[in-house]
Amino acid sequence: MYYEDKKKFYLKQYGPAVIIVIISLMLITGGIYLTTKYVDKSENDLLAIKNDNKKDNNQKEKETDKETIKEVKSVTTEKDIPSDLNKLEAHKKSKEYTVYSVNSEGTVTLDLGNKKYFKVNLIGIEYSIKYPNLKDFMQKDLKNKKVKVEFDNNKEENNETYVYLYLNDELYNSKILKNGCATLRVERNNISKLATLLEAEKDAKKANLGIWK
Repeated sequence: MYYEDKKKFYLKQYGPAVIIVIISLMLITGGIYLTTKYVDKSENDLLAIKNDNKKDNNQKEKETDKETIKEVKSVTTEKDIPSDLNKLEAHKKSKEYTVYSVNSEGTVTLDLGNKKYFKVNLIGIEYSIKYPNLKDFMQKDLKNKKVKVEFDNNKEENNETYVYLYLNDELYNSKILKNGCATLRVERNNISKLATLLEAEKDAKKANLGIWK
């Protein structure tokens, strides 16, 4: 069919298709915009939630630190051995004490009662950076548990107190070594249980436990 007016011809021939294409492009563009806006909003919302959670966690950590500082300030860090422990004879077990805390190198803080505390180190136990979980291991076993201590020939070395620790009347120093949580520290005078501690370390080596993996 011939149209004298070419514009009318093109409009009738291609107009509807062009309009459909334009509408489709508008819908697609609008959809992309809305999707992008929604995603951006979702990401922003998630980021805001994460930031809020981070703030809450930081606040909780600060509050925990404050409580810890309060507790530490209340701890008596006397270098002198408390009188009841000072009277304890070598190779004799003490009365029971509650474990207050354990530090990262395995030093145990005993609760003496009346807001008095005393720190002791374990004979034969040498902290190793190869096993950074020593504190967690000991804390799980000892926190708030009743323990007894026993001195060897020397009670103190470099103003620090060294003891054998007993949990349920079992030598805990030996358990640490047997699980490969530390290496054996051979001391000059405190050697009455050296054979037991040596055997415990050998068992850990044979079983490839802890630092011996």
